[in-house]
Amino acid sequence: MMHFPKAPRPWGWQTHVLARGRKWLEVPGNRSRERPHDYWSSYRASLKSGFRELCAYTVMWTPVRTVDRYIPWKEVRDTRSAHLAYQGDNLRYSVEWFNRDREATPVPDPYEVQNVWFELLLPSLELVATPAVPAAELHRVQAALEWLGKHDNVISTREGYWLEYRSLDADANPCLSFEALTRKAPLIARALRKNPEYLHPADRARLFAGTL
Repeated sequence: MMHFPKAPRPWGWQTHVLARGRKWLEVPGNRSRERPHDYWSSYRASLKSGFRELCAYTVMWTPVRTVDRYIPWKEVRDTRSAHLAYQGDNLRYSVEWFNRDREATPVPDPYEVQNVWFELLLPSLELVATPAVPAAELHRVQAALEWLGKHDNVISTREGYWLEYRSLDADANPCLSFEALTRKAPLIARALRKNPEYLHPADRARLFAGTL
């Protein structure tokens, strides 16, 4: 995982999502429904942009993404905190399967995560926690690493980006440029900067020249 700064609230959110959501919650029986009414989908593009088109949890670009509630509906359903379903600060951008399967798995908040908490090892591509993780966050970090580490979608996608960068085209250039890798799998790009022996020679030269 990595740190994501909070994106500005999109124009119109207060009126078209939060106010309408609160009004919906006032209708008897709605707070106990299986799912809250969707007023947020029209703002998915804004959330996507705020997270740089990356899943907030796997930190990789993939084509299918959804809006995830950091504090899930089932935890606030039928409570006085049900309005969190419509609070912009409670929404994260994530891959569809993560949103569907996370359930009660405790994970650190991408808005609160610090980059020094995690390190991606090369060439194994294993994501591990560092000693910088605060004691209060350790249980969430360990749970997230265990859950993400055993999920085939995370492993296969990460390996795919790694292999695409490591492969060469007909002109002996990486099939995936370092710049594209940085956009699509920034944790791998960050690990390569820390372990330049795995960079392609031209990228390694740019790193040492301060232009990468």
